Amino acid sequence: MRASPGMLSEGVTPDWLAGEPVWFSGSAGRDRRRPHALLVVHLLSHQTHHRGQVHADAHRRRANAPGGTDLMLIVWCRAAPPGAVTERQR
Repeated sequence: MRASPGMLSEGVTPDWLAGEPVWFSGSAGRDRRRPHALLVVHLLSHQTHHRGQVHADAHRRRANAPGGTDLMLIVWCRAAPPGAVTERQR
């Protein structure tokens, strides 16, 4: 099966976002329940944290990711023809 751009979001409806999955938390030692909407926000927020870690590590190593750490810019810079001017170079 090939992934499509909307594949992950196709099942996201207001009813789904309001739903509350239940799972057992080993750290809390009990079942936990949170709305899907809160979990989605956490997922998006947490990925920002990891992008910050990548940026800090690249800066510490004096590495310079072409176009920054935004996935769409990294893909664009790799697809750009040799000699193309990136946003960072402007």
